Amino acid sequence: MPSGGHSNSWPRLARRRGSERRTSASSSTVSPVPSFASLTFDDGPYADGTAGILEELGRGGILATFFVWGEQVEKHPELVRAALANGHSVQPHCWIHKPHPLMKPDEINADISAMLKLLEDLGAPAPRLWRPPWGLLQRATTQAIAREHGLELAGWSIDSSDYAGTTATTMLGEVRLSMDRLVGSDVPAVVLMHDCPLEPGQWSRRQHVKETTRLVRGLLSDSGQSFAPLTCGLPNGLEERDAQST
Repeated sequence: MPSGGHSNSWPRLARRRGSERRTSASSSTVSPVPSFASLTFDDGPYADGTAGILEELGRGGILATFFVWGEQVEKHPELVRAALANGHSVQPHCWIHKPHPLMKPDEINADISAMLKLLEDLGAPAPRLWRPPWGLLQRATTQAIAREHGLELAGWSIDSSDYAGTTATTMLGEVRLSMDRLVGSDVPAVVLMHDCPLEPGQWSRRQHVKETTRLVRGLLSDSGQSFAPLTCGLPNGLEERDAQST
């Protein structure tokens, strides 16, 4: 469970194309179920990816959440500034893209500390969220370090699988189906995507982010769906593992 325990503060997801209303069993009052999803992007910024995604989001008037990779931020700080200037949420992902179970506790702490300092230097609002690489946590350690820094661990409830080289058409159908499955649940629709193709181990499957950009375009074309930045931690998608010797 992420620090802060805000999972119950999420409104439920309404159907994308309808105006369905839900009636409480204890009340005859009928009220609309809030409808929104959060688009989140890991591993950026990336020159040939982030800019195009920012353009699509701007065209649709949608704000998203970017979990940024420090080594990439050093190369493209202007893209982080652009995201911030347009009102997007920028949160830490990692400085070095390495699974926490393969790191020592002091390395994990140094990694997130460096990220927080980097974002502060770029003028970003103080982060509230942290999504470690691959959603892999070192048992007890990652949670404790997150609490020390006042951060909530943020997973996802919908994996776009864009890293697998899947076409935008296929991804769009799967993401929409996943959104529909969350209707009426207390689990928010938080979509995991990637605005950089450089994640280790994925070179052979994905050389660019064009399909992700097309996916974003498709999602924003759905007039029945509202979007908002991620504001609370979410345990979905995260996995704790014991520390492993390296």
